Amino acid sequence: MAARLDDLNASPCAVRSQMSVSAVPHRLQLWLLGLRGRSLVLEGGGLSSLPERSRLEVGIPIVGPRSILCALSLHGPGEVGETILRGWMRMLSHPVDGGVSLRFEGRSSNSRCGAGESEVAHDLLALIAQRSQLR
Repeated sequence: MAARLDDLNASPCAVRSQMSVSAVPHRLQLWLLGLRGRSLVLEGGGLSSLPERSRLEVGIPIVGPRSILCALSLHGPGEVGETILRGWMRMLSHPVDGGVSLRFEGRSSNSRCGAGESEVAHDLLALIAQRSQLR
């Protein structure tokens, strides 16, 4: 019975984050399609919650006229870094005003549930929005 309780205590935490950004949806689509199935080393870019030299793995995006659904996995530094977050990102763009909503839903490998994981997810969305608009 003790092993079962330990397994429950070590289970991953649900992580959710959402933000609205001023972005060109088409550029985000192209950026994600260019990264599909590959890793990108992140430098943090002044976002303190993202570990320096962490890796973002991007799954194959499902792209619609005003939406994207894409699997994401954030790993710690190094070739075999520990998984920090895993889940999916959804982008929806408003048909009239051009606003873009980014949302991450997933799990943290950290057994301690707290605001830190949501902050990492929020900073990850901000970094994705920023990097995708640089093309």
